[in-house]
Amino acid sequence: MMNERLKLVEAEKMKARGFEMPESLRQLRDHAKVVLDQRLAEVFDHVDDTFFDLADRAASNGEQATYFDAMRLIRLQRKSIEHKFSQAIDNSFQRLGNRGYRGASQRAVATESPAGLTLVENEDLEEMIAMDSMVSKVAKRHKYDLRLLVMRINSIVPSDVTAINNPLGPEIICESLRQTLLELEIDIRSKLVLLKLIDRHVMDAVGPLLIEGNRLLRKFGVLPELEKQQAKKAINSSQSAQAGGTAKKPDYHEGNPAFAKQHGAERAGGHSQLISQLQEFLGQPDYGYTSGSGASISQDQLVSLVSGLQREWGESNHSEGGLLGLIEERLQQQGGPGLGRQDYSVVSLLDQLFSRMRSENHISGGFSRELRKLELPLLRIVLQDPSFFDKEKHPARRLINEITQVAIGFPEDVDINSDPVGRAISEIAQKLSAEETMGTEALKQLLLDFIQLTEKERRKALMMEQRVIEKAAASEKVNQAHQLVDKTLNERMQGKSFPRLLVHFAEKAWCRVMFMACLKAEESPEQWTTAVEILDRVLAHADDGEVSDDDVKSLLAAIQEHLEDIAYESYDLGRLIIRLEEYFHRNKAENEKPEESVGRAEPTAQDLPASQAKEVAEPKVQTIVVSNKPHETVVIRKIKTDMPGHRKLEEDAVTESDEAVNPDEESLKALNSLCRGAWVDFLDQTSSNKRCKVAGVISPPGIYIFVNRQGTKVAEMNRNRTAISIQNKNLVVLDNSHLFDNTLERVIKDIRTSRQAH
Repeated sequence: MMNERLKLVEAEKMKARGFEMPESLRQLRDHAKVVLDQRLAEVFDHVDDTFFDLADRAASNGEQATYFDAMRLIRLQRKSIEHKFSQAIDNSFQRLGNRGYRGASQRAVATESPAGLTLVENEDLEEMIAMDSMVSKVAKRHKYDLRLLVMRINSIVPSDVTAINNPLGPEIICESLRQTLLELEIDIRSKLVLLKLIDRHVMDAVGPLLIEGNRLLRKFGVLPELEKQQAKKAINSSQSAQAGGTAKKPDYHEGNPAFAKQHGAERAGGHSQLISQLQEFLGQPDYGYTSGSGASISQDQLVSLVSGLQREWGESNHSEGGLLGLIEERLQQQGGPGLGRQDYSVVSLLDQLFSRMRSENHISGGFSRELRKLELPLLRIVLQDPSFFDKEKHPARRLINEITQVAIGFPEDVDINSDPVGRAISEIAQKLSAEETMGTEALKQLLLDFIQLTEKERRKALMMEQRVIEKAAASEKVNQAHQLVDKTLNERMQGKSFPRLLVHFAEKAWCRVMFMACLKAEESPEQWTTAVEILDRVLAHADDGEVSDDDVKSLLAAIQEHLEDIAYESYDLGRLIIRLEEYFHRNKAENEKPEESVGRAEPTAQDLPASQAKEVAEPKVQTIVVSNKPHETVVIRKIKTDMPGHRKLEEDAVTESDEAVNPDEESLKALNSLCRGAWVDFLDQTSSNKRCKVAGVISPPGIYIFVNRQGTKVAEMNRNRTAISIQNKNLVVLDNSHLFDNTLERVIKDIRTSRQAH
């Protein structure tokens, strides 16, 4: 399958390369490249002055440094950006030789399958909105010249030319700029400043370029009478309208093909391509649609009806039938015509979409009620602007996605009026319900205002989360160091006999050297190796009497140096070094007298009365100070180290019990998809702590940190325990990314599947 795809792409490239561009189009391309290259050069010429001014007015040194860094990076990448942009414009002309070429925005429409809707992330949303504003401004100002140029180019190339693949249209120019600037790694504020310069110098030149492009093609004989034909057509249309007594303004809903082309989508019957495809399924009797007498309410009447219902919809408890039931009920009460097939498809699709969103129970009751208030305003927007379903970047669609993504973090018992985000969502619902019409620019402003507010709240929560993660990571690092030091000491000493002095040395002093070396292991791994080697030398000398004075001297010097490095108490250090020196010299002297016993053997249970036998069988080592018999030999049952930091004794016990249970593959798969920022429900927790977010994973050993929406820590679980909770349904992973878009995709898939079953 992949090979077939590669072959297909390669074939398309070969077709484009083999396209013999007409001389008229070649001349247009060359002229456009000269103009656009000059305008882009003007942008870079103004970069230094603009960013110097911003740096002078900066409120802090950090902000000033940000602007200077951006200016430097733009300077360094200027030649590369200019070259790539010129190449992108050249390619946009060359691709017109491919019949299947639909332009940069073709990904926005799932032409083969409505269920294949593509989703984009929320990153760089401000950049996307700035680009959209530039496109909208040019398209609106130069609608007539764009339409003429599209018709002319369309007549001389194999591709079906529309607004979205017109090489001199704002869509292609902005997309070429966006792709060119992808490798420019500057902050969003600096990039928005650069985009404003591009808007001022490049996009403002598009209008004159379109006029010159039409003149040049007309000179080459490409539809030379087009302007006259369009003027004559407009006069005839005006006269016909006056004769009919009313002047009708063509729009989307009357299927005006020129207007549809201008906005970059091929539309059937005045609605989006998605609705045109779905009406084959939704507009059938088995989906509830009945044509009745054949008369249907007009688009304008339906929009007016929806606008009138908005006020009572926001305040009512809503009918059981949802949107579709409410509208059909009102139409029956009026006794007029019913919904047409296309309008029925739109209303039915939105009705199923919102019903699915409510049933999935991701959003708390308070926010769910606010979202219900948005249903009718959203229906009105869809009826007035059919591009809603075809454009994943539509501001209304983005707004719903942002609202649902934020709302998912609130618990069920939240008071939305006491929370700034909750109040903002409520205000958006009120504004949309109060306005009978809301244009694209107004929707974009609502979206930007909401994003600014949520971004401020998100930054606060992220700061809290970062503190929680850093604290948990530090705690886990200390715990890991404790475990490694204890393990290393017990491997060497547990179950063996050593003098009390060496036990005290390991438990009270050297364990701290090893602990600090373990914490610094990432930066200086040799410190840990050295600490272990010195420990091994000390323990080896306990059994080996053949130790020279030089060895003792160098060993004690190393011990003293490392203990001083960790600021060990100087008085205790002096006493310890003296006792160790006495021990090594005494041990050497005793080894030189074979007739004497080396140290004192530990008495066995058989040598003592029954009352003391149990105590000897299970010896306990609890050394607070060095015994007055430091050379007495004892059997080590377990080393008990004295190191800084808190030991996770209780958590370790839980971990051991959890490791006894192996989660299934499905739970492990769900766990692997549980990344930072994912929302979950703890079904065995109290209501206030039920909904949490993954703040991060401490690895190793794989500790999941869960916080609430304010960033306060709620739970901490290891990997195995988290997988078991997923398996036992005590932890449910929520899908909070593009909730509206994902739900729409599932609804469309269900509609198609259900129809195929019939």
